[in-house]
Amino acid sequence: MSDQVIFDDFFYYYLEDNAFTEISLDKFAEDFINEFNIDIVPYFQAVHKGGSLPEFLFSTPEYIQSRDNIGDVYLIRFRISNIGDTKGMVDVSLRMPGMRGFGGGGAESEKRMYELDPGISKDIQITVFDVPRLLTINTLVSGNIPSSFSTFLRSAKVNYNTEIGEYERITTERVSFRNEGEYIVDNEDEGFEYISVSNESKLKQYIDSRKGSSDEIIYESLNPWRTPAVWTPVAHTAFYGATVRSALVSSRGDGGNIVRWKEKLPEAGFYDVFVYIPLSAMMDRMPGRGRGGTRGESRPMGEMGDRQRRTGFRDQGFDYRYTVSSHVGSNEVIFTLNNIEEGWNKIGTFYFPADTAIIELSNQTAGRRVFADAVKWVKKP
Repeated sequence: MSDQVIFDDFFYYYLEDNAFTEISLDKFAEDFINEFNIDIVPYFQAVHKGGSLPEFLFSTPEYIQSRDNIGDVYLIRFRISNIGDTKGMVDVSLRMPGMRGFGGGGAESEKRMYELDPGISKDIQITVFDVPRLLTINTLVSGNIPSSFSTFLRSAKVNYNTEIGEYERITTERVSFRNEGEYIVDNEDEGFEYISVSNESKLKQYIDSRKGSSDEIIYESLNPWRTPAVWTPVAHTAFYGATVRSALVSSRGDGGNIVRWKEKLPEAGFYDVFVYIPLSAMMDRMPGRGRGGTRGESRPMGEMGDRQRRTGFRDQGFDYRYTVSSHVGSNEVIFTLNNIEEGWNKIGTFYFPADTAIIELSNQTAGRRVFADAVKWVKKP
């Protein structure tokens, strides 16, 4: 029985047994800890007082196929670090497609719950016996933006000589996103800045400026039908980030909207430069023919042909225009969005002095929009 079913059963019967009875928070917390050995009081206090929240870092999950004495087993390994100031819980679910796939009603799931004190890191291994296809991590009450994210488990690495038991182990090593010789600037970092030039009416510019007068950043959701005319922060699980997975997006223009990543490199030499392309966030519904239809043929709504709409990369083949510069000169780079990898994509190798390196990106493109996320310099040996 999964953790979610156990919790649902507990909550259902708890409400039924205590119908028309006033239950104090202390009493409910005591019953909860007796059932699950988890103290939920800190979570209620954090929400009620508006105080500090847990913040979680996650390593990239490893997906492994192995065997026991009966047959194949599937392992998902990752590390969690709570870098916040209060205790937090993380809900992890694995989705297995049923006979008719995810949307056919036969999908099954496995769920786990992990609790982490502030400053604690844990190595996690989940063991399942059906092929998992989708991993979702929900940080529940936390400072993470977005609070949950999902990733498809596409190709398992085969390893028949590895530990296959499920575990949850405290480790002294915190999750890190940076390797030696790498220098990363995200759109949330101090080394990032942007310039927006708006052609909108003065009234709309004034209204928008009043909306953004607070120091608090408001992240919008991606809208496949409308892209803002100025650089706008958006949140999505596909973006780069530690506790905040965000990027800036702007509609296409004449190049007046510019973002800039700056990093002081400690050594002179040649560096590979990578830009982070959030491929999953750039996938849209594409119009297309259904099975058995012909181009332009009118078909009644509800038939298979109208329901089948494929997802595609609408930015395919369009250019992003970068400028790579330092005090010794600059290079213009036209990077075409062909055969894009999810995440880091190399735009070239360049010489930089031991000084401030600058990467710029404008909104000049023939496509619909431009995303600005993170940049990475990697020192060549």
